[in-house]
Amino acid sequence: MQALEIKRSYVSGVRAEFKLEEDQYEDWVMLAAFSGRFAFAMDDREEADFDEAAYGELVLCPPGMRLKRRVVEPLSFLFIEFASEQEWPSGKLAIRDLQRLESTYRYLRIACAQSEEGEGTAYIRHFVGDLLAVLSLEQASSADRARKTKQDPVMGRVLAYLERHALEYGWNLGQLSNELGIGASQLTRRFRQAYGQSPVEYLTSIRLQKARSLLVETNDTLEHIAEQCGYQNAFYFSRMFKSKCKINPSDYRKKHSF
Repeated sequence: MQALEIKRSYVSGVRAEFKLEEDQYEDWVMLAAFSGRFAFAMDDREEADFDEAAYGELVLCPPGMRLKRRVVEPLSFLFIEFASEQEWPSGKLAIRDLQRLESTYRYLRIACAQSEEGEGTAYIRHFVGDLLAVLSLEQASSADRARKTKQDPVMGRVLAYLERHALEYGWNLGQLSNELGIGASQLTRRFRQAYGQSPVEYLTSIRLQKARSLLVETNDTLEHIAEQCGYQNAFYFSRMFKSKCKINPSDYRKKHSF
């Protein structure tokens, strides 16, 4: 990855509007929500189509493009302007590894605070580079997953089914295998061969990724979060969360909330 030059960096507090609802930049811009939600458009037309972005999603705007934005829900955000000779994808880009994202954001906040005192720019460059590297790796992984899905279309159907129904309570591997006419053990073996983990492991990763997001973004009770993530109750959810994340949900919330 080519070196980045950080031109400007800013971490906001919670606010109800942007100071500038549109601007045009000489270099690349990264805009990301720590909390809340914003709408954006990268278009010179007056009636541009707006999309929305929230926690876990980065907006990358290329040099010379007009960036329009407005707050949808009270927002705290990261703004980075950086120069790079490398071409990056533009628009809204989702980060799947939210646990990695949370720690990177935490260090970026510290580095941006130090940069106001004349220090921290090297750290900002490092962590922005980290975000871009994660994006690149995840996009490559998605392309590899698409290739494997093409090789075994039935497992592609299983993957799509899990992504649609992962947050529903009562999901059953046996029911899915019956619908496909495949034994549960064969389904698990083929899925692991295609995607490197079992269907249950993949489903659990989706649920816990959603749970981590809700713990950081909302004040919902653990019982409510459990319901939203497909778990029967807060007790079982907490046990699963601690087993996989090595920390209980309440401590995770305290550690990662901004």
